[in-house]
Amino acid sequence: GNLRSVFDLAKAQNKPVFIEAYSPECHVCQAFKPTFSQKIVGDIFNKYFISYQLDVDTEEAHGFFGKQNIWLPSIPTLLFFDKNIIFNATFCIILRLLNVLQPQS
Repeated sequence: GNLRSVFDLAKAQNKPVFIEAYSPECHVCQAFKPTFSQKIVGDIFNKYFISYQLDVDTEEAHGFFGKQNIWLPSIPTLLFFDKNIIFNATFCIILRLLNVLQPQS
């Protein structure tokens, strides 16, 4: 799929969009794979979000982030948007707080 189809699906299902901005060459990005491939994680994200992995080295990513005026200081970066392509920092802050309050052991 592509971002257009992701946001079309988000509108149809009335869900926000979760985007993992990554690079296939990024070793830190690759470290997320075991977590995101866990069934419980997938079930939760699929229940509440339309999820999409966006390779930051693609024209699609450059165009999207440029249009949204988003600069990525590092990758991976986890981003949340509403179904109308409006960036939602609240989700990002909540996830950061959950990670601080309940760090993985």
